[in-house]
Amino acid sequence: MGATKGGLRWDCEKSGCYCKACLPLFGDLNTAFDGRIAFSDIDAVVEKNNHFLFLEWKTTEKEPRMSEGQNRLYLALSSLKDTTVVVVSGSPGQGPVHGVMVYSKGKRGTWGPTDRRGLRLRISAWYSRAKSNRSTT
Repeated sequence: MGATKGGLRWDCEKSGCYCKACLPLFGDLNTAFDGRIAFSDIDAVVEKNNHFLFLEWKTTEKEPRMSEGQNRLYLALSSLKDTTVVVVSGSPGQGPVHGVMVYSKGKRGTWGPTDRRGLRLRISAWYSRAKSNRSTT
């Protein structure tokens, strides 16, 4: 199935609300913790030829502030062979993108400005390398 309204490969009119049907609800599980701690998610992941690309969106117009825990997670993920993490600042919907920070080979890159087209070009370059099974990092 190709992309449909809003970019989802899901027909909400035919199959019901995507969020209700497909996303896990952690409310009762989060009560196992006290304070503000709760289960988190990584916003997107794609695999091609054993290459992995993770995307994490931060709704800010400037360089996102990463918690120490998130930073450690992304450093650990990106230290795995052919695994890249891209932190995107901007709107996770179809709105503007302001910049990216790339974690690769267990190192955190610097934040740099980009737009939605620039992000798409970066993702396309990752895909081309993964498709040809060359190292992406």
